[in-house]
Amino acid sequence: MTEYGDKYSDDQLIAKHQEINHKIELLTAEHKEAVAPLKAGLELIKGAMLQRLNARSPDTTQPASSKTSHGTAYRIREMDLKILDRSAALKACLSNWNTWGSDMLQIGLSKPEVREYIERSDTKSPPPGCEVSHYVSIGVRKSS
Repeated sequence: MTEYGDKYSDDQLIAKHQEINHKIELLTAEHKEAVAPLKAGLELIKGAMLQRLNARSPDTTQPASSKTSHGTAYRIREMDLKILDRSAALKACLSNWNTWGSDMLQIGLSKPEVREYIERSDTKSPPPGCEVSHYVSIGVRKSS
């Protein structure tokens, strides 16, 4: 078995799990509290550097950077994406599948819906083009 083997009862193992988990929660909270001001400082520095780079190079479509002996700060132009019309976006990808649609479209399926599909299926198989594997894990919760 594991390091704990058969030396301990289920109750003792669960108690030890809860004790360790509690310590982890405390240390995680302490760490989060300790690093919060440091992270805030980093954000202030990054804000100041971005203001400087924007002042030196106002065209934000162009790269801008400041290389020093301690490192380089550089402006990053990022993008957020929100699909407003799922049907229109899907139609556009499928209509242009061979040019750019297959690269752009990412498909994911809902696990609960796939599970329900398998349960209702006569063959107890996943949807076509899908493979399902199962694994066993353990959960431990506090007693109420």
